[in-house]
Amino acid sequence: MTHLYSKKVYADASAELGPIVRIECLDIWVQVRDIPGTNLKDAIGLYPFSLPTEPQSPEQLRSELKNLDLLSLVLVAAPFLSDVSWLSSTFDMARVYKTQFTVEGAPEKRVFKKNIRYVIRKAQAVCTVQKIELSDYLDRWCELYGTLITKHDLKGIHRFSRNYFESLANISEISTFGAFVDGNLVSASLWIEDANWVTGHLSGTNKIGYGTGANHALFDYVVRHYEGRNINLGGAPDSPKQGTDLSLFKRKFANATQDSWICGIVADQSICNRLNQDRNINESQTDYFPAYRKPD
Repeated sequence: MTHLYSKKVYADASAELGPIVRIECLDIWVQVRDIPGTNLKDAIGLYPFSLPTEPQSPEQLRSELKNLDLLSLVLVAAPFLSDVSWLSSTFDMARVYKTQFTVEGAPEKRVFKKNIRYVIRKAQAVCTVQKIELSDYLDRWCELYGTLITKHDLKGIHRFSRNYFESLANISEISTFGAFVDGNLVSASLWIEDANWVTGHLSGTNKIGYGTGANHALFDYVVRHYEGRNINLGGAPDSPKQGTDLSLFKRKFANATQDSWICGIVADQSICNRLNQDRNINESQTDYFPAYRKPD
């Protein structure tokens, strides 16, 4: 069963962020980006991560990137890949990226701490949670996600538009759950169902949702709804300031963790060297990939 993140229907939903092309030897879709100050292009995996398959060799991947006029590729490999051993031998750079908080194992292992159970019960007294159709609550969902953008100062690809969510609303693999207070949607989350994993895609909560603990009731409902399935609650933003709250929240529900990997490969090192030199970047002194995109 092909995961949604590897399907064209999801790539099409992401196309508003930039042209989408397929990397055949990895069996994934990627987004093409202009390299500022040049007429060159490179590529990045789709949000939030890719599920690449192993190519015949690094040379095969480099050759395909060159044929697509792409100087480099960087992607985040999914935490639930069955095998990650080949990443380091295929990509120029492959390292553990983010911790993903997960719920795994039998139901008896999914036990919340006493203080979390209290918050959940308190929230359940004032809110109701149910599975909903995203298309029926699109305006409200966009407002909730807008709150998340403001709260965590999200930038770049994380500032998804209404058009993106309209596309997601038509994808059957995406399920939406919502928490209501006095009949108003105050917290909601989108989940992707796969044969082996259920993955949290995006969530949004407003001030009332935070104040009543509706987001806790929502995640409790989702965990119980998918009882017996492995659930990836997701990670948190790169910035410690932005990510701390989300990490603490997801840790309350998780009983395990998985690592995602960030991977990158350069198709033409000589051109990269020239770009790095033009930008006064010493590639050996930075972990940023590709080095020529290192922020000032």
